[in-house]
Amino acid sequence: MIGRIWFPGNPWPNGHAIASAEFRGRLEAETGILILDLDLQTVNYDAEGPGRETRREGSWISPAVWNNYHRCSLGSRKWGHQGIPIANAETPLTWRALDGATLHVDRIRDGLPDDEEDRGFGIYLLGHDGVADHAIAFRRTGQAWRIDWRAKIALEYAGDVEFAHRMKAELRGLAFGGFELPKGMSKAAARRLFDPCVTDPGAWSLEDRRFVRARRR
Repeated sequence: MIGRIWFPGNPWPNGHAIASAEFRGRLEAETGILILDLDLQTVNYDAEGPGRETRREGSWISPAVWNNYHRCSLGSRKWGHQGIPIANAETPLTWRALDGATLHVDRIRDGLPDDEEDRGFGIYLLGHDGVADHAIAFRRTGQAWRIDWRAKIALEYAGDVEFAHRMKAELRGLAFGGFELPKGMSKAAARRLFDPCVTDPGAWSLEDRRFVRARRR
């Protein structure tokens, strides 16, 4: 997997390398909804240099402030966020339609959930900040995925609730880890819940308590 993330206007105009990333899904027992999850973590902010100094003031442009928080974690699983609801029995998933799709999560214009944990994703950037207005584009490349992810950030840890900052991430060669079964649910029960949520249930098999897609031939 190759990945990089940028926070325009911060002390590193060339962005930061992504140390790890996961693309996977889950089947919710209570709702029968299929969820897509994305999680990533960067290297330390100063891994490629000390950062650009400026005489202007502000947390977003200060290398010292960024380095105080070491690195960024962004995702839906790490802190129990909602992820991307992708399908249910009423609107089943056509897997091939994900290739070329752009999914939008937590659009600011539609209003955000009152509880931060009810958002799709959480972020640790300069503390536990807010992230919303996601536009996540998916492209299949062979057996892997290319994901381009844009969102807006509010420095909520410092008390700023305005989503005044932006992020852009590029992930290449990312494998999909499958849809995980709910804990404690039998494989038979999971199959009954899962099959109506996809348009081609026969193309999905159960391996290690995950529904995985058959490889292309």
